[in-house]
Amino acid sequence: MVQRRTPEGERNLIRVALATGRPVDPLFRPSWMPPVRYVAEGRPRLAFTDGYGPKLYRFDAETGVEIGSPIRIGDLHGFCVYDLGGRPHLAVAGYRQVHRLDAETGEPVGPPLFGHRRIVRDVASASVDGRAVLYSADGATVRRWDAETGTPWPAAVPS
Repeated sequence: MVQRRTPEGERNLIRVALATGRPVDPLFRPSWMPPVRYVAEGRPRLAFTDGYGPKLYRFDAETGVEIGSPIRIGDLHGFCVYDLGGRPHLAVAGYRQVHRLDAETGEPVGPPLFGHRRIVRDVASASVDGRAVLYSADGATVRRWDAETGTPWPAAVPS
């Protein structure tokens, strides 16, 4: 998949053949942000939003077949993929919180992560000392979370 702008300025995802680099479909789907790529069950997948509503779509990158129903997150601004125990997960910034989801089923993994006073604009993941860590930013504050437990990381020192 590649993201390309139309002459009107819209961003679209286009499925291309890896061997030739030529488009397989004339237009696959509108895309507001660049897609996130991950592998599940040995197959390449894509997650992306079309920008027309609070929905996150998941597709098989080779066939273009949609994986499950769209995931609805209010005020969706950013998303990333991270790995827990060999299974892909999605972190999605929505309003003033971060949602953690199983990438294949779309089901929530734990409660949303709260702590921002403004709308969370983006979320990113990294591996720190072998642990999956999420970073969320609201334009003024960056928060760091343990991706598995959802606790702020490092945890606050008890008083």
